[in-house]
Amino acid sequence: METAHEPASRIMFRHAVPSFFLGYILLAVASLHVEKTYHAAGASTQITIALLLSLFSGAATALFNYVCQRFLRRRMMASLMNERVREERLRHANISALTGFLCGGSTVFLLVSDLGLAVSTFLLVTLTCSHIRRFGRNMREMLKPNRYSMWSEVMRLVEIYVNIIASFTLINATLEIAHTTGLLAGKQFPFATGAHLFIDAFYYTVVTMTTLGYGDLTPVSAGAKLLATFECIVGYVMFALTVGIITRGVVTSDWPGEE
Repeated sequence: METAHEPASRIMFRHAVPSFFLGYILLAVASLHVEKTYHAAGASTQITIALLLSLFSGAATALFNYVCQRFLRRRMMASLMNERVREERLRHANISALTGFLCGGSTVFLLVSDLGLAVSTFLLVTLTCSHIRRFGRNMREMLKPNRYSMWSEVMRLVEIYVNIIASFTLINATLEIAHTTGLLAGKQFPFATGAHLFIDAFYYTVVTMTTLGYGDLTPVSAGAKLLATFECIVGYVMFALTVGIITRGVVTSDWPGEE
């Protein structure tokens, strides 16, 4: 059996959200060390710092993607892969690294202006909706009568679920950043400032999507409340359907090269 040649656009789509997520986290960590210098510097120095942060974030994200795809997954499947599969995995690793560099490196420029924030939010919303549609298509196929799913398909659902958690985390964070920069008039979420904003956004998103609802962080504006409602419904439905697929019965695939 031959390996499926996955289109480059599909590989980039699958890695875009995790790359943005890691890029924002790296940017937040780096800003702890350069924030005072950046605000005290002149315009030319600020541009230099932004470019250096962009290169750092992009290169680190690209390296992370490449290592995960090229070495970790290959090590887990080394005894099962033939040469054609190895070639496809190498291509996958290279494209994911390119995606990491583009998405991770662009985070600096998406946060330094109102236009960048608007573009960032639009991209994240679009990617989130695309992943939800992708989950629906996979689920519709896996719920057909007398059909047993494979573990590779279940892991695909988990991958989509993680992507959506990361997407909603970044959407929540960018909405609050838009408030702090004056793009949005009212406060959206009671998140901390600086690097801790992303920690609060991630914590809030996980608590909301898993319907734990501790209540220590709650949405403030009407728009944020509607978004939280949507996140809760999406998270609950996706989790319930994934568990239902697993309890229905899962078989082991004899083809390691498929997605």
